[in-house]
Amino acid sequence: MQKIRVICVGRIKEKFYTQAVEEYSKRLSRYCRLEITELADEKTPDNASDAMNDRVKEKEGDRILAAIPEGAYVIALAIEGRMCDSVELSKSSKVLV
Repeated sequence: MQKIRVICVGRIKEKFYTQAVEEYSKRLSRYCRLEITELADEKTPDNASDAMNDRVKEKEGDRILAAIPEGAYVIALAIEGRMCDSVELSKSSKVLV
């Protein structure tokens, strides 16, 4: 059975998100094992400089990379990324950004 690991920075706190994760985990359980890995987020001071924000992103990026198993197929999701539907995602054989 395939394993899907979602790696996110910070904890999922909002009740509607945790309920959605539970619902999708239940739906997917017949097809795969879903694992959510919540990594610690780096504290960013108020009014942080661009250089400080870059350092925060680098530290969080290092944590993400360390959590990815060797040989894993990686799909990176970003706010500024291209939107695709489930069918398109299932047919993808490349990393979507």
